[in-house]
Amino acid sequence: MGKGWIPPPCTVTLEVPGLIFMPKAKRKLTSAQRAAKRRRKAETMIVFINGKQKRVRREPTIEGLPVDEFLLRNADPIWLAQAGEWGLIEAREKF
Repeated sequence: MGKGWIPPPCTVTLEVPGLIFMPKAKRKLTSAQRAAKRRRKAETMIVFINGKQKRVRREPTIEGLPVDEFLLRNADPIWLAQAGEWGLIEAREKF
């Protein structure tokens, strides 16, 4: 350690005679909070953007497949035409 070395701020402790600093005890979540947490986790996923974790919505799925993929596999051409899904009709012809 050179002359004039100062410890980083995270290691500095506050010493007050007669006082003891204890971390606040964590409390359990209520059932409503747990349900909200489960729902939030189910409808979002965590991705890294610019080196930071961000929560983004998941793509909607039907039976584990993306919606376009499910429609491409299961819908008939008449329904696709009525729904105006012309792009899926062309993709189905290639499929």
